[in-house]
Amino acid sequence: MNYCQYYNDGLFNCFGNRYLFQSKNPRRILEFIKHPIFEKSVVCTTIETNRNYPKFMGNAPKIEDRVSAMEEIAEKGIETFVTIEPIMYFDLPELLAFVKRCKPV
Repeated sequence: MNYCQYYNDGLFNCFGNRYLFQSKNPRRILEFIKHPIFEKSVVCTTIETNRNYPKFMGNAPKIEDRVSAMEEIAEKGIETFVTIEPIMYFDLPELLAFVKRCKPV
């Protein structure tokens, strides 16, 4: 994040860069959300399904935990978006509800 801040503010204060931070663990981003770079950033997470597939998802946080963190990030005024990959079997109404809760731009 300090490099991002440097290239935005440090080099003659002339770059208006925006940054995309993508994580399968957006709860971790909340630990740094007060850093000034997030005023010029978008936070993204991946939601591959609304179902639970522990064998394939490994140690990634549960979808509900990702969505909950993204809701908190959006409530702080940070722009968000969601990717859906890899696409797994899903239930459309439930998956759409998860995506809407993230409040993507």
